[in-house]
Amino acid sequence: MADQKAPAPYGATPTKQQLAWQKIGMYAFLHFTVNTFTGREWGDGTEPEDVFNPTEMDCEQWCRIISEAGFKGVVLTAKHHDGFCLWPSKYTTHSVKYSKWRDGKGDVVGDLAKAAKKYGLKLGLYLSPWDRHEKTYGSGDAYNEFYRNQLRELLTTYGGKNGEDIFITWFDGACGEGPNGKVQVYDYDKAAAVIRECAPNAVIFGHMGDHRDIRWCGNERGYAGSPNWATLNEYRDAGGDGGLQHGHVNGKHWWPSEVDVSIRPGWFYHKEQDSQVHSLEHLLDIWYHSVGRGSCLNLNFPPDRRGLIHEIDAERIHEFKIVLDKTFRTNFAAGACVTASNERGADFSGDKMTDGSPDTFWAPEDGMTECEAVIELGGIRRLNVISLKEYTQLGQRIAEFTIEYKTPCGQWKKLIDETTISFSRILRTETVETDALKLKITKALACPCIQEFSAYYQPPLTFAPSITRDADGIITLAAPNDGVRIHYTLDGSLPTADSPEYTGPFQVREAGFLRAVSLLKPGVENAYPEIKSNPEANLRFGTALKDWKVLAADSEFDANNKKEHVITADNHIWLTARNVPYPHWIAIDTARKQTIHGFIFTPPKTTECGMGPVYRYRFLVGDSPDQIDTVAAEGTFDNILNNPVPQIVELKTPIEARYIRFEALESANGACYANVKRIELF
Repeated sequence: MADQKAPAPYGATPTKQQLAWQKIGMYAFLHFTVNTFTGREWGDGTEPEDVFNPTEMDCEQWCRIISEAGFKGVVLTAKHHDGFCLWPSKYTTHSVKYSKWRDGKGDVVGDLAKAAKKYGLKLGLYLSPWDRHEKTYGSGDAYNEFYRNQLRELLTTYGGKNGEDIFITWFDGACGEGPNGKVQVYDYDKAAAVIRECAPNAVIFGHMGDHRDIRWCGNERGYAGSPNWATLNEYRDAGGDGGLQHGHVNGKHWWPSEVDVSIRPGWFYHKEQDSQVHSLEHLLDIWYHSVGRGSCLNLNFPPDRRGLIHEIDAERIHEFKIVLDKTFRTNFAAGACVTASNERGADFSGDKMTDGSPDTFWAPEDGMTECEAVIELGGIRRLNVISLKEYTQLGQRIAEFTIEYKTPCGQWKKLIDETTISFSRILRTETVETDALKLKITKALACPCIQEFSAYYQPPLTFAPSITRDADGIITLAAPNDGVRIHYTLDGSLPTADSPEYTGPFQVREAGFLRAVSLLKPGVENAYPEIKSNPEANLRFGTALKDWKVLAADSEFDANNKKEHVITADNHIWLTARNVPYPHWIAIDTARKQTIHGFIFTPPKTTECGMGPVYRYRFLVGDSPDQIDTVAAEGTFDNILNNPVPQIVELKTPIEARYIRFEALESANGACYANVKRIELF
């Protein structure tokens, strides 16, 4: 007779805090500080307090938008690397208390805590250990005590009774020089003890020494890996072997991953990025690769200089909610009859996967690591989304599975092959019509425990056009769907049906900003009439590169990573040679003297090359190849290591020149290499 007892836990298992966090699924990041008003991503701590002066700040607006979009919590940058505090901390004068905003009586953290409670959102707090303003930073014990004091102050002032309102404390790995030029050694043990004491329900995210409950996913693109194990061995070495992205099978710690990504290219609000808010299809792609891979999604909404979530961001996340609501409105497997190849008893039968309860699950007998179950849908259903959950209270078990569907002639045909399930696996598939699905567990570490099997249908979406531009300035647009026409503009304005319609490739040799939208042709059905905006793609580009020449560079790695790649329109890169130290440089002839308003520096994506991201840079110009010595711009590419997006370097005063020289002065990760994908000017 089959065993009626639940399976014994397998391997590492989650705590109650981790389970509560996992059930939240989605929460919102709010990056807001002096950077919002200076245009930077990382402030340096010298910003005057009066720089922070939002004109219409409304935390209730933030929480209303976030709550209505289906998010369950908010995480605020109470203090970023610049050291400016969004609450009136008694431990520093670098805070809202000493700004002119609300005559020094404002309190962003306090306002958010009240608004979050009103809208049913959990509260999380980010307190940067790196403080570029605090004079004791780099001194050792004195700064660590200062940091713990601020941490305790935050958690006890805004955490509610016994700190129960705080669901997450968030820490990144930033650690650089302070005002005294020294780097601080953080005392993570004592800081973590403060959190456990003052916010006992909170999970600790990320870089807190050996203290954490959840891990970073290893990138800021918005994608967890597949497989995605919730277990990990050691955190500090996990980046090199893909552990942050994929976890470790049979890892000793239960450290599931959080996916953090911004709805815009930057983490803080920049007006010039209003047209670069992620498209609806991109946000959906992020969701399916984060929540859909067993992670939680922490999506950033940077309040603007008014102190509001911008209208474009609000509209986009509202569209996102419309699509998810329509997709998951009907579960075709709800209450379905299930026939399993093996069951450990009536309490763990196959139909427990479809009964809608979070407390029941299908489990075969011990030792059964390959098994299958047929789910009868009660009629022909059109579907293209499958959702599964493991009962992770007993550990993560499934390594590989297959889903098949029954064809009209009664044959079984493969729909999808995949890897891990964990707390949640939500998969988009081809659209099929069927009356039955088959789940086949093909590899497991112990007998499977499947809590949920669901099936849904997402109506077809219209996607944004694709854009390519070659070195001669030839622009090609492509429609992603049938029944779509493309309209575009070149002046940065939003295209409408009255804008030029794309009919074929065209040439633009000068710098510009292309925006293109997909519009349904007359008579084509729109599955989402509630969505009023048109899917958009855009591209900011420099002058055509075809006639440019690379004069020289300090080195190159090999023929596959040569210096000439920086003036091509393809995906190749220039990588400097092994063992050649910084600084690095490259000199370019742009073929004619021209007025330069700025530069576009495109770094490689992390997946293209992780070696040598450039942090500190300098652009020089000149009128002859022998004298490229006039400094046009210099600075830092903030956060380029984790967020390698094109960097716009705009000159305060335009300059005329023919020759340019780019100097890489410091690496973002300490490597000797420098890598560059493309250099353009506008």
